[in-house]
Amino acid sequence: MSGAVNIQEEFLKRLHRDERTVKVITINGFQLVGRVVGWDQFTLLVEDHDGRENLVYKSAVSTIVQK
Repeated sequence: MSGAVNIQEEFLKRLHRDERTVKVITINGFQLVGRVVGWDQFTLLVEDHDGRENLVYKSAVSTIVQK
């Protein structure tokens, strides 16, 4: 499928570019609020309001909500 849009990649790029605050909800119900500062194929790096970086495996993520 040539020229296909990667929705996940575009969503993460927009969150990062706009420095949007998000709530990341994991499959076990843990909620993390902060900004997406990086990602790769398997993980998300989320910086919370205290400046701490949290590495979350994408396989553990249920939902990402824009605040």
